[in-house]
This record gives sequence, C-alpha cells and structure tokens, in this order.
Amino acid sequence: MAAVFVAAFVSLAGVAVYAAAGVIGIHRAQVAADMASVSAAHEHYVGGDGCAEAAEVIRLNGADLSDCFVEGMDVVVRAEMAGGDAVARAGPVE
Repeated sequence: MAAVFVAAFVSLAGVAVYAAAGVIGIHRAQVAADMASVSAAHEHYVGGDGCAEAAEVIRLNGADLSDCFVEGMDVVVRAEMAGGDAVARAGPVE
C-alpha cells in the first residue's frame, strides 16, 4: 500500500515540475519580447532599423524572432522559445 502512495506522489511531483517548466518558458519568452520591443522602439525612434535590433536582443535572450513590424511609432515583436511564445509592443508615450 505504501508503494502506491509513493508512486502517486512521484507522479504528481512530475506533473508539477512539467507545469512549472512550461510557465517558466512562457515568462522567459515574455521577457525577451518585452526587452526587444523597447530596444527596437528606441532604435526606430532614432532612425535605425528597429526589427534588426529586436532580432539581436531576442537572439541574445535565447529566443527566436517570429514576427516584427512597425505600426506608426510603435514596434511589435513576437518571441518564440521552446516553452512558449509572447508578443510585446513598445513606442513613445506621445
């Protein structure tokens, strides 16, 4: 009977670890997208190529840039990682 409880506990622990890894992956992708969008918006604001800047920042964060476009003065980027993907937008306040 104790073996059944141990097996159940180990199974639940495995599920918890798997779920936590997914959440961490999504958060890492969001951080990469957030950082890249802010950096890209600044680069675009000063006249540079915002999407090239976003690609570099996302690469340095261990993610892949799956989409980048400029909408007015805002830059929108999508970062993909093994654990998930995330979208971020940044631009000047006014």
